[in-house]
Amino acid sequence: HAPSQLSAMKSYQAIYLRWQAPPRAKDGDWATYYVIYRFLRTEPIDLDDATKIIGISREQGEFFVDKTVQSGSDYRYVVTAVDNLHNESTPSD
Repeated sequence: HAPSQLSAMKSYQAIYLRWQAPPRAKDGDWATYYVIYRFLRTEPIDLDDATKIIGISREQGEFFVDKTVQSGSDYRYVVTAVDNLHNESTPSD
């Protein structure tokens, strides 16, 4: 399942992302880690483009800090959940 309730909070030099962990899958697997993608507002969302991955979160808790933002840029973020067999979910909302 995909993460839900993705939100972003902008600070002076970073964007703080938070999301809700997905429920357990039908096969009993939980999300093991999350993949964070960043796209410019004008770009299509294409999860096959690995150059858009800005981070992988294996930490406890569902958050990520993007410290590579550039002033004046307008971004869209997508987070996917990955299970212990590396099956990637559909994108977050």
